[in-house]
Amino acid sequence: APAPPASALGKAQAAWAGFREDCRSLATSPRDLFVSMAIYCGAAFTYNTMANTMTVFATAEYGFDDIETGKIYGWWGLMSTLWAMVLGPVIDVLGVRKTGLIGFAIYAVARFVIVFTNDRDIFKFVVIFISPFAEGLAGLSSSLYGLTTKRYTSTANRNFGYAIQYAVMNFGGAVAGFIIDFVTGDSWNLFGTPVSGLRMALFLGFVTNSLCFAASATLRPLQVADDAEAELSDAAAAEQGESQAAAVRSAEPAEPT
Repeated sequence: APAPPASALGKAQAAWAGFREDCRSLATSPRDLFVSMAIYCGAAFTYNTMANTMTVFATAEYGFDDIETGKIYGWWGLMSTLWAMVLGPVIDVLGVRKTGLIGFAIYAVARFVIVFTNDRDIFKFVVIFISPFAEGLAGLSSSLYGLTTKRYTSTANRNFGYAIQYAVMNFGGAVAGFIIDFVTGDSWNLFGTPVSGLRMALFLGFVTNSLCFAASATLRPLQVADDAEAELSDAAAAEQGESQAAAVRSAEPAEPT
């Protein structure tokens, strides 16, 4: 195959150099940034274990017909989205750490009930009312994880930080798909109780929620006021940089005419 044009090769090398520089820059961020990204990955995994098994689970485990299952799935998705939109101000008040602790505690309890209950009404109640609230508060909230990314990155690497945040979310969803394929089709045993592969997949979501709760406890308290301070700090740094550059330019000798 012919060698690529020099311009294309140069662009690729420049892109690779920029990527490495962004990685080095992001590596200097506080540990809270990486903890929050790991939590976001776990939340995406938990959400997708439910999203990818809900219809089959409701039919196979509870005997709902296709219409009933569709209604349950539709209400679950609608309520999760609405809570994610409505609870933004709550995150502003509670801060990242408290929001994560409360959200993942409720999320874990809801998932545990879904895994082990055999009551159709309890299943519907938890799926439509309890689980969406927790998902809106912590599991799906872009406000929650966007706040930590914005606070713990600088103007130089913030866009790259958001890109990594989006990537880990998709990674968590992809892992959920592989795990579901692995555990479904077999029978499992949980605490002496035989369960299906579908319940096992949802149980792994419960375990992940518990880990996200524990990880949230390690985050430092972070309020919206801190985010505003970060913006002011970035603006001050940019202004200082512009002033220094102007001083350097003014100190340079003028070119002869």
